[in-house]
Amino acid sequence: MRPIRTGRIIWILMLLAGLPLPALAASGGSGGGSSLMLNSALSVDAADDRDAQLGASWAVSAATTLSFLSEYTSSPADRTDLVTHTLGLGVDQQFTSSLGGGLFYQHWGKPGDIMSDSYYANLYWQSAAWQVTVLPGFRRITLNTRSNPFVSIKLPNNVEFDDRRLGLRIDYTGLNHWLFEASTTRHDYTRNPSVLNRRIALLFFTGSALTLSQGFLSHSSTFRVERDFGLTSLAMDYEIDRSAIDGTYAYTTDLDFETPISERFDMEIITGVTHAAHTPRTGFITFNLVYYR
Repeated sequence: MRPIRTGRIIWILMLLAGLPLPALAASGGSGGGSSLMLNSALSVDAADDRDAQLGASWAVSAATTLSFLSEYTSSPADRTDLVTHTLGLGVDQQFTSSLGGGLFYQHWGKPGDIMSDSYYANLYWQSAAWQVTVLPGFRRITLNTRSNPFVSIKLPNNVEFDDRRLGLRIDYTGLNHWLFEASTTRHDYTRNPSVLNRRIALLFFTGSALTLSQGFLSHSSTFRVERDFGLTSLAMDYEIDRSAIDGTYAYTTDLDFETPISERFDMEIITGVTHAAHTPRTGFITFNLVYYR
């Protein structure tokens, strides 16, 4: 499902942690001076996938922000009952007026099939118009094996491998009321994930584990243009992902509209379409409600 995928959790956590992007701080006036932000989102798509998310961000001081994220995703039963849970925790620290960083942890997966523990970091430098962010990360992935299909072969209970990622994001806000953003991320796996696309893998792993592993990426790039209209903002995102499983590309375009609906609440609506080789275009929509205190 496109709107809140595992590959984008770190991006969501950084938003929850309140990284000081000038244009983002300007859009949506409800959050000015707030020390606590609560986030809830619900996403659905044309394939009947569903995603629910709860998040929180707490500014414990002028320089330190803690964040929390809980997420539940589900797909129809005829797609091997794909239900996953995500738990994320993070801390963001502003070291100086122009330098800051953060550390984040994420636990994701479906027990008995596939699980992962991820550790992400970011280090960002900002000026009046530019922000440059480096995004290193490490993820330990565990796939549980099926019951031994061959009496004479002893299988391990699980197979583990690592995903070492490195990302770079650049933001520019030099034009009044505009934000331009570009990011790219590369993944380096200690085992070749493409073996999970072979038919023989069905002998050793469940259909759920193999289907969920289809989301592993070799690299991704995202481009964003945002216009601030005072308390309201409108943005367009374009994302290109390459699968680490079969090497195919997926393309996603969405529109993101955010506006305050009261003194303490902002509403965000994201709608778009994603498509990949040999699969139909899939539309999606996300409703997000943000509370400030």
